[in-house]
Amino acid sequence: MASSPNETDPLLPRATTAVRNPGLLRLSPVVALASISRGISMFARYEHYQRTYCAVYPYPYVCGHFANWLELPSITVHMELWTMFAAFVVSFVSIGWWSALGDRKGRRIVLFCSILGAVVGDLSYFIVAATSPSRDDSRDLLSLGLIIEGLLGGFVAYNGATHAYAFDVSGSPLLRPVLFGAIDAISLAGFILGAVIGKFTNLTLAYILAILIALPNLTFIYVFLPESLNLQQDNLTVSVIPQGSILKSVVSPISVFFRGPNSSKYLPLFALAFYVYSLTSAMETGISNPLWVTVLPPLPHWFLITAPRAITLTTLLCILPALAWLFKRKQGSKTERAGLQFATALTHHAILAAALSSIGVLVFCLHTYPYRRGLLYPLFTVVYPFTAIARPALYALGASYLIALGRRGQMGELFGALGVWGALAECISYSIYGIGSQIFGWSAFFLVITLMLLLPNPPPIVEEEEEEEEEEEESAQAEADDV
Repeated sequence: MASSPNETDPLLPRATTAVRNPGLLRLSPVVALASISRGISMFARYEHYQRTYCAVYPYPYVCGHFANWLELPSITVHMELWTMFAAFVVSFVSIGWWSALGDRKGRRIVLFCSILGAVVGDLSYFIVAATSPSRDDSRDLLSLGLIIEGLLGGFVAYNGATHAYAFDVSGSPLLRPVLFGAIDAISLAGFILGAVIGKFTNLTLAYILAILIALPNLTFIYVFLPESLNLQQDNLTVSVIPQGSILKSVVSPISVFFRGPNSSKYLPLFALAFYVYSLTSAMETGISNPLWVTVLPPLPHWFLITAPRAITLTTLLCILPALAWLFKRKQGSKTERAGLQFATALTHHAILAAALSSIGVLVFCLHTYPYRRGLLYPLFTVVYPFTAIARPALYALGASYLIALGRRGQMGELFGALGVWGALAECISYSIYGIGSQIFGWSAFFLVITLMLLLPNPPPIVEEEEEEEEEEEESAQAEADDV
């Protein structure tokens, strides 16, 4: 007699009698290990490309075919633009299928396969670093590794699955941006730690470390990470996806914003706003580069470089939860309407502050004499790390839009589409900005455009009767306690 599915059957879709809320704590190790592994391999790839494909420039000078990714004390991680665009193309083709699979079968299988794809990519780099094949053979092998990594979901699918998992376990609409912000903070800290580790290891050892960190992460997902979705009985078996569905999934990063009644009235503008905002990704590098040293020379170089990221982490881990708590106390509600209001307020104020920061640098620092007069430059740029809440707020705002349109079951597809367009915009951002004052000019322009795209009213939310009843019960209980 066949046994029924139980807790020891990892990655096996099954029905549950009650919704399990594992919380973000169970996802945090996955995000941390994946970020550390990615940071190590990204730095190793930078070193690898510098030594192998940029021989026309004397090492270790920056090759002209790279764009800034991360700056730390004496560390600059770069990524070849060709690889970034190639990864986007493959991810665009596969993300719709993986996101739909996550909405039907759960997030764990998407997390597992996307991290497995990263292992395949690092393995291809390790083989090239260890065997030193010809340049053509190296490109062929690395291209194959990138294609396999992208077909298994890549970083885009991983990013979408982590946000979808956080959405599933959030419980309260006001908690969603807080959890999304925690994911961003853990990712940033893990990536920085990984880059530091990669700095002090050679190429082959760095790739081995990245793989060795990813393997226990895969084990944790396979064995210990609980599924965040309450799967239905009809999902006990994996359905065969017809050819038409696969073709339809290819255009999912576009079509997801137009499905259903009224979707085309709200979602395309929001998606465009998310994309335009992502075009400002290089601004983070612009404010944390050694330009600060020319303004505040008495302060240590390491402090001037790391201070913006410390502010970003503090904002995501402390200030954002505090704002959610204050909003809940003021509104006294945790309904979907309150979640939409909170996400909208966060998004508008954060992007407005970022725009004012960029414009302030342009008007009062870069176009005045003497160049970057006094303390004005750090005064304006120190504001920008506090606006890191804009991205998690945008994810929460997109989730509220989708719920208002009655499409809660397509949340994974939405986050996957946002991830792939955000990745493309990030790639373009680093390729066109360079280093210098143009970062602030482009950022100011794109931030103002983002605000304009977010000005139309969001879709109206019809509160569920259960939420209203819960509020009435809580109010009645509070009055009883007062009596």
